[in-house]
Amino acid sequence: MLKERDLMLDMQMKELFNRGELQKELELEVDRLFRLKELRLSCMKISPIRTLREKEEEKKMNGYQPKELNYDEEDDIRTESSSENDPSAIGNEIIAIVTTR
Repeated sequence: MLKERDLMLDMQMKELFNRGELQKELELEVDRLFRLKELRLSCMKISPIRTLREKEEEKKMNGYQPKELNYDEEDDIRTESSSENDPSAIGNEIIAIVTTR
């Protein structure tokens, strides 16, 4: 009878030990998850990075529509940007304007 009781107490002690180990592992996992969540929240507060798709959707919601350029406007824009950098291009533009009039 004492041996049976001793075996039963040993089994219960092993079960408690196993429960304790399992609880330690779960506590560590919960702690890691909590820290990960805190890290994610702190990163979002510092610099929320939005995808290009999110940015485009926001523009659509705000009513922003990009201006469609036709071929002539694109040429004018290219000419203006090239003339800013090249002084001889200004002279060529003046000649082109005078000859067209």
